Amino acid sequence: MSVLHVVTNPRAIASCLRAHAAGDAILLIGDGVFGIGAVPEEHGLWVLAEDAAERGVGLPADAAADYAKFVALVLETGSSVTWS
Repeated sequence: MSVLHVVTNPRAIASCLRAHAAGDAILLIGDGVFGIGAVPEEHGLWVLAEDAAERGVGLPADAAADYAKFVALVLETGSSVTWS
């Protein structure tokens, strides 16, 4: 079963990446969006677009997530871990 790693603080990305396994997804929210450059694309990266826009952080279109996608990721993965 895959895991959704929800990152709320960019300082937590290194720990998140150590725990990340193949098939897991990473969602950056809140101030976590500032760490977008630290997550390799092959790690299933998603960024809450609203939070990125509020903070002036650009993101690739294929990584943009809205709240509906957030819910879908929770349902698809089966479990989640929040990194803060």
